[in-house]
Amino acid sequence: MKRLIIGLAIALASCATPYRILNSVDTTGLIFEDGVVYYEDEVVATLESIEVALDGGILVTEVTFVLTSSDYNRFAMPIIKLVHTRKPEWEVEVELEMNKASALD
Repeated sequence: MKRLIIGLAIALASCATPYRILNSVDTTGLIFEDGVVYYEDEVVATLESIEVALDGGILVTEVTFVLTSSDYNRFAMPIIKLVHTRKPEWEVEVELEMNKASALD
């Protein structure tokens, strides 16, 4: 019985890990509307693709947002939290924009 309780506690803790990571992420000022994420009326990211996949026998919807500028890379985690809050059934990815000039240095 003790092993069962410990096993359940570990399982619950591992399931909750992504939510704990997002708990401290601030989404203040971000708006998600019609596949676009805005910050202070500026377009920060757009919905680039929607995929349906079979993952471990379960159908999942994966969405990818692309940032409009490398200036917005800092919003990657807040965008994941914002979109996941509105659409919890989606697996959310954010593609960072690379500053090509600095990447070549």
